[in-house]
Amino acid sequence: MTDVEHYKKLVQDQVNTISSRLIEMSDWLYQHPEYGCEEVEASKLLANELEKHGFKVEKPFLNMPTSFKASYNGKGSGPKAAILAEYDALEGIGHGCGHNIIGTGAIGAGIALSKVMKELNGEIIVLGCPAEENRKGGPPGGWPCQFSKQIMCDKGVFENIDAAIMIHPTAGITEVGRGALIAQYIDVVFHGKSAHAAADPWTGRNALQAALLFLSGVNAFRQQLRRGRPYTPVIHWILTEGGTAGNVIPEIARCYGACRSEDKNYLEEIIEAVQNCAKGAALMTGCEFDFVRRRMTSREAGTPNLYLTELGYKNLLKLGVETEDWRVSTRKEPAGSTDFSDVTKKVPSLEISISISKEEIPWHSVTSAKATISDMGHKALIDGAKALAMTAVDLFTVPEHLQKTKSVHLMDLDKYLARSAP
Repeated sequence: MTDVEHYKKLVQDQVNTISSRLIEMSDWLYQHPEYGCEEVEASKLLANELEKHGFKVEKPFLNMPTSFKASYNGKGSGPKAAILAEYDALEGIGHGCGHNIIGTGAIGAGIALSKVMKELNGEIIVLGCPAEENRKGGPPGGWPCQFSKQIMCDKGVFENIDAAIMIHPTAGITEVGRGALIAQYIDVVFHGKSAHAAADPWTGRNALQAALLFLSGVNAFRQQLRRGRPYTPVIHWILTEGGTAGNVIPEIARCYGACRSEDKNYLEEIIEAVQNCAKGAALMTGCEFDFVRRRMTSREAGTPNLYLTELGYKNLLKLGVETEDWRVSTRKEPAGSTDFSDVTKKVPSLEISISISKEEIPWHSVTSAKATISDMGHKALIDGAKALAMTAVDLFTVPEHLQKTKSVHLMDLDKYLARSAP
C-alpha cells in the first residue's frame, strides 16, 4: 500500500470511529434549525467539537458572531487546505438545503485528518461560514454576516490557502464539478394611495395592481430570455405584501425575487429588463416604485477546479459511491447560486454534491430537510466526510497534485481535456 492509500485508509477509519457522533450532531441541527447570522448554538456545537479534538479555534471570526476558524497544524509547513462548513437553515422550512450535513461533514473530515497530521506536513483549516442562504429584513444595515464567504474573500482569508473543499447534499446521483450562477436579489416596492374600494376607488392608486402587472411583465419577458450556456438565465419572484383589507385600495405592495445568470453582462441585461417591467407597471397604475438591489448572493459564477474535481471523483468511486462521470457533471448547466462561487475564483476549489435521495425530490422543502436524517442522508454525511478527507490527503501527500491543481486553476473543460490529448 502506498503512503497516500495508507493515509486514505486511516482517515476513513477515523470517520467511522466518530460516525455516530457526526450523525448525532447533524440530527440535532435538523431538530434545532437556526437562520443565517443567528446560528448561535449550531456554530457553538461545531466549534466546540473541533476544540475537543485539539483544534485551535478562533470564535467569533472576523467580527462575525456565528463564524469560526479552526486550525490544526501538521508536523511541518506544507499545503493549507480549507474545509468549509455551513449550518444555517431556511426560514420557515428548516434544513431543506442540508446545511446540517455540510457543517457536520466538514468537521468530520477535519477531525479525521487531524489524527494523521502528526505524520504529514501542512495545515487543516475548518471555516465556519454562516448565512449562506438569503434572508429578508434584519437589523439596520442588513444581516452582518450575510454571505460570509464573500466577507472572508474580501478580508484576505484565502490569500494563503492552497485549496478549498466542501460537500453539499443533492438528490438523484452524486455529482462533482458542477458550476453555479451569479445571483442578484432585488426588492421592488410599489407606492400607491389608499381609498375605499367601493365608495371612491378613483381617488386611490392601487399598489397591488402595479405589483401584479409587474409580475405579469416579468413572466412575459421570460420568452425573450437567451437559452443555454454561457447565459443560463433564471428569474423567480414572489409577492410578499399586497394589502391589509379587502375593501381598501392597497397603498403599498412588495415583491421580492432574483435574477441569475452565468454571465455578468447578461445578468445586467436581465436586471434592466426587470426594472423596465417595474417602471411600466408603475406608469400604468399611477404609482411610484423603489427598485433596490441587495448584496449579491454570488458575485461570480462558480468555477470548479477540474484537477481537484477529478481527485474528488476518484475518491468517491473508491468509497463505492455511485457518482456521475465528472466530465458529464461539469458540462451541465448550473442550477443554483452560492457565495462559495467567490471562493472558487480565489483558490482551487471543489464542491462534492452528495446524494441523500435516489429519487428526485423538491429542494428547499420540508421533504429535502427530512431526507437529511434518513438512512441515506446519514450515509451521505459519512461518505462525504471521508471523500473530503481523502481529497485533502491527496494534496498533503503528493506534491504533484497540488502543483497540477494550481496550474489548471480556472481552466475550462475543453482546454483541460485537450492538455493530455495526443
